[in-house]
Amino acid sequence: MKEYLFVLGAGASQPYGYPTGQQLKWNIINDFSNSTGPTYDLLRSEFSAEVLKGFAASFKASKLDSIDAFLRMNTDYELIGKKAIAANILQAQSTSNLDPAGKDWFGYIYNRLIGTDESRLSDPRISFITYNYDHSIEVQLINAFKHSFNLNDTEAKKSFVKIKIHHVYGDIGDFSSPLNHVHKINEHFHFENNTRARAIEEAAKSIKVMYGQRDEVPEDVREMFFGKEIYFLGFGFDKLNIQRLGIDWKRFERVIVKASGFGLTNAEKASHIQSMGIHANKIVFGHQTHDCYHFLREHFV
Repeated sequence: MKEYLFVLGAGASQPYGYPTGQQLKWNIINDFSNSTGPTYDLLRSEFSAEVLKGFAASFKASKLDSIDAFLRMNTDYELIGKKAIAANILQAQSTSNLDPAGKDWFGYIYNRLIGTDESRLSDPRISFITYNYDHSIEVQLINAFKHSFNLNDTEAKKSFVKIKIHHVYGDIGDFSSPLNHVHKINEHFHFENNTRARAIEEAAKSIKVMYGQRDEVPEDVREMFFGKEIYFLGFGFDKLNIQRLGIDWKRFERVIVKASGFGLTNAEKASHIQSMGIHANKIVFGHQTHDCYHFLREHFV
């Protein structure tokens, strides 16, 4: 029976209400530059307006595509940056939409891989490596198990823990913690004002943005690639992200990697293939106009 591995970038969380790298960048810059928004208000109690505006001005002037890239070279802003990331992701998670019409790629693969097949509760044959900080995959899996098979919370979690999910750069905190877990099993959980600052503080601790904090991907995570059909969804193919995986594609004689290619030109796809060190006949990119959902409809078998 086939096993499947999904490698997720920011574009995979975007349909569910989370920011892409570019959107996160401009959310932070605009909030800090204009002295507005919940992120600014929360951080203003800890940092001066001058410092926050200086951060935004420097980030904007850097022309770098992501806050991660900016913080790698501007270590003085590490604490502000991590808290800004945490605040934005927590805010997005508290208002996220897990049922986006016409874009729900998770629902698409869930119905084809698990659906109402009870045998998959004990042997789901699906795993995820994600570069995202959010818990959208965890929340959707538990909700889907619970409501597909009429399970209680404890039973749903027993099936959930059989699925391997690795956050390469950390996440917004312990998924089981009520403080950071902004979704209850059945409903959205919105932070009260007096707990948001604590939630951001805790979430920021689990985010890895600096090179030294980002350990090499463990060998058992690399082993997740073997014997599986591999799909890259919403992945930006940043060279450092590729290097961090440390995959020697020459070891995969028969593998065919499939990757969504929303917004990518042919030249950019060729560049990403070169960065990966994979032979061009071992990877298939989706169409430039296809998001994750429409890519899977064309390429998922």
